[in-house]
Amino acid sequence: MRRIYTTVAILAALGGVAATALAATAGNTYTATYSFSPTQAGTAAHPVPISETFNYTAKNKNPQLLTEPIIEVKHVIYGVKTDGKDFAVCSLAFISAHGNNDAKCNPNALVATGYINATLSPNANKNAPHQIPCNPYLHVWNGGQGKVTYELTAPQNQTRCGGLHTGAATPYPGTMTQVGNNLVLDDKVGEADAFPVGLYAAVRYQHLVWAKKTKVVKGKTVAYQSSFACKNGQRPTSTTFTSEAKQRGQHHVVTINYSAKC
Repeated sequence: MRRIYTTVAILAALGGVAATALAATAGNTYTATYSFSPTQAGTAAHPVPISETFNYTAKNKNPQLLTEPIIEVKHVIYGVKTDGKDFAVCSLAFISAHGNNDAKCNPNALVATGYINATLSPNANKNAPHQIPCNPYLHVWNGGQGKVTYELTAPQNQTRCGGLHTGAATPYPGTMTQVGNNLVLDDKVGEADAFPVGLYAAVRYQHLVWAKKTKVVKGKTVAYQSSFACKNGQRPTSTTFTSEAKQRGQHHVVTINYSAKC
């Protein structure tokens, strides 16, 4: 069975200042919040290790339809960089080779955790029969420099997604790219993940917290993610959602621009 859920990914925080925005496409409307902790800007010479929290909600503008499946989420975050090369790795290939289950990953490679609220349905109709509430946990693993792997899991009692077990959903990749002073995080959920065989995956809410991870390398403390700059006391951020209305064969794209204090 192909992925049973769809999601996005990124970012975290404890006690950071959240920014909120609202936007609409021809299909979905969204809200998004990002917060960072601590809120210091840091400098290139002395970056500040940070954690981040990202939340989003999605719903269809048509109240009779479920949320359009989201096939990609891309974040552009000012003044943040990542160092995946110095931390433990659990790759997409490793998880796939172990039955789509991340239980054997090195726990030190876990960089973010959260959850999703979604509905699996045979079609887009909000009142369609045989719908399954699906609220899996979300793990994000360091895949090496510029790479992350997303894995959707269920607890042992499998009650969070209609009795489906961990491993029913395939892991999917994300990339982290430095573009000037921006970190670009691209969650590549994909159409196969958003439209599992015979089902329509409608995500309504996602919560994801990226951990503040540090380690000492050759006598120097390095961070998985760190802040090195801000703009006039703010951290400009954007999130771009791409959804697909499969019944019309159309992709809908919306970008939300916002900022957090730093």
